[in-house]
Amino acid sequence: MKQTIKQSIKIGFMSLLLMFVSLMSLFASQAHVIYEVDWVSEEAGLVALKWSHESVTTPIMIQSWSQNTEGDVIIRYTSGSSVPVDFSERRIEVNNLKTPFNIVLLEARADAEIPVFSDMPDEAEASKAIQMLYDLGVLNGYTDGTIKPSQSVSRAEFSKMLYMATGMTTESSSGFTDVATTHWAQEYIYTLAAKGIVQGKGQGRFDPNGTITIGELATILSRTFTLYSDGEPYPYTSNGHWSFGYFNQLVRQGVIQSTDTYYYPYQADRLATRQECAILLSRILLEYHDVAQ
Repeated sequence: MKQTIKQSIKIGFMSLLLMFVSLMSLFASQAHVIYEVDWVSEEAGLVALKWSHESVTTPIMIQSWSQNTEGDVIIRYTSGSSVPVDFSERRIEVNNLKTPFNIVLLEARADAEIPVFSDMPDEAEASKAIQMLYDLGVLNGYTDGTIKPSQSVSRAEFSKMLYMATGMTTESSSGFTDVATTHWAQEYIYTLAAKGIVQGKGQGRFDPNGTITIGELATILSRTFTLYSDGEPYPYTSNGHWSFGYFNQLVRQGVIQSTDTYYYPYQADRLATRQECAILLSRILLEYHDVAQ
């Protein structure tokens, strides 16, 4: 009997181990190259490439960079066991281009820029925003190769996007009753809550699976970033929504624009899509900004 129990425990342990190895292999197979940039002047930055999953250690080398007709900096890279180490970081300098500029990563062997997701939106800004956040490691797609740009975004999902986009230092908060310490987004939600960026829905709840609205999106972005541009305020009368002040702030800073579908009339309670979240976040990241500490 004891032998049977020991065998069962051993088999169970081996099953868990195999499951863990399988999950690690899955994450590694989905890993892609992302970048970090440290601006050193108005026309140059130190760009470092790395894998989106730390289990992948294959060397990466920046081969070349150039500027396309739209002003984006295309960085071509290569990877593999034959690639020399210590070439994953280079000083990227482009004449007559003011920082921060948009960076697009492209494998050196690719002849053309191929959409990273099969359902990339036709709108140029949306496509570039999604590509940018993917290259930064902020936004990931689904296992079927899609990004689902028109799909709504949960409060937990956007908390992760914001956390990854800002490089915040992890903090802990008093916690929410519906966000356990084992919740996949606990680190992101608790950090944003500790900084006063996100708040709960009352009675100690955060509602991580609730879908984020345009008003909530504007509020969270305004609390997170300090921008230094100051333009014209919203030209229409306030509709009295609690988020209008934050919305108007982003309008003045050029983050929310008159061409956005929720601009007029201000549709604060409309659910924000993945595409809209990506566009607003990318607009901010491409401006000079500070992040709430």
